[in-house]
Amino acid sequence: LTRWTRLQTAYSGSTVAVMSEVFKFPLIATAIASFGGGLGEVVPVFKQALLKKPAANAWISLCYTFNNLLYFDALSALSAVAYQVLSQSKTIFTAGLMYFIVGKRLLLRQVAA
Repeated sequence: LTRWTRLQTAYSGSTVAVMSEVFKFPLIATAIASFGGGLGEVVPVFKQALLKKPAANAWISLCYTFNNLLYFDALSALSAVAYQVLSQSKTIFTAGLMYFIVGKRLLLRQVAA
């Protein structure tokens, strides 16, 4: 889809980043309904996420949003292979930041995974 939009129209990395975040909500609702106790649990889970400490992980989501904006903008200038390598390194950088900023150490099993 991203390649098609690059070839058909003017590519906007910020539009792709925002739309990718919007498309996550139905997927999250489906996952909650499938694995979290049924369709009746979707609204209470969303309410709890919005009302109970909504800003607790806001800085993490802001970092990922900023990251996605940069990645999708980079996709307009990089080849598909270079983008995949850069994208797959996100996990390594996240683990490093968790260690240096938050102070969380990973178990050997988590590093191996």
